Amino acid sequence: MEGTDSLVFVGEDEESVQVYLLGTAHISEASALSARNLILSLKPKGVLVELCRERSGILEMGATPPQLKDQPSAWELFTEALSFARKGKKPEAISSLFRMLYAKVSADMGGIVPGKEFKMAFDAAREVNSLIMLGDRRVSITLKRLLFSLSVFDSMVFVFSLIFSTLFAKVDEEMLRKLLESDGLDALIQDFKQLLPCVEQVILQERDVVLAFNIKKLCLEVIARNKFTPEYERIVVVIVGKAHIQGIKDHWARTISVEELNVLYESKPRTKRTNWTKLDMMIGAGITLVGGLAVYSIAKKTSLFSILVAAVK
Repeated sequence: MEGTDSLVFVGEDEESVQVYLLGTAHISEASALSARNLILSLKPKGVLVELCRERSGILEMGATPPQLKDQPSAWELFTEALSFARKGKKPEAISSLFRMLYAKVSADMGGIVPGKEFKMAFDAAREVNSLIMLGDRRVSITLKRLLFSLSVFDSMVFVFSLIFSTLFAKVDEEMLRKLLESDGLDALIQDFKQLLPCVEQVILQERDVVLAFNIKKLCLEVIARNKFTPEYERIVVVIVGKAHIQGIKDHWARTISVEELNVLYESKPRTKRTNWTKLDMMIGAGITLVGGLAVYSIAKKTSLFSILVAAVK
């Protein structure tokens, strides 16, 4: 199918399933329509979307999406993140910063709901009576593993990048076009690796493995439920962010284990210092300000904002 990547899954009894991967931009109306049209045309036996149960609320969204005026503003979500941070609830704080980013994206794109393609794919799958799987890792696990992997400096880079991207970046049709072109996206991912390799590993690489594992799991279920169906009718459609496509293909032929990727690490031990002097605090404030300006210039150069739009929902 045009615009898709295809894989073949072969089970233990040499029974096969044809897998079609559709890479999307989570803020693209065209991506949402492509997801729906692909499923209606192929009538697959199984459909996997890049969601987990913790993010499945979008599937309950009605035919008329919520209005932009009814959604929290970027500023409200930023203050919410600060509130969580003060209470020591770091995963919730990071989650609010991601929501802040997408509030900005939604406003730039005239109110489109990020991840609309998953809702349209879900509805189309029900219309053709497909087996549906939410194939992503739980977002709470991803956020906790992300926090564990970040050094103090990486944390500053990541948080400042989210905040400055929300304040200054602009989403437009040119960005969407680049996100959906393989060459342009590959270049952005390489920039992302140079800026924040630990974030790229947790948000992209680990989830690529989980997605590939769950696609194979869905294929096995499709084979089990369609023993007497001709092989050419055993089709699975996968709807994921464009940034995950190459990683899924890279892991497809490998034996995959996801147990380690679902481990919730304990918090790193920290030494607590209580005797801060005024000089200490002045130096710390200066480092934070200079570091923040440096991070902003790096984030603009490397298009971190673009990668988050392509990979995270």
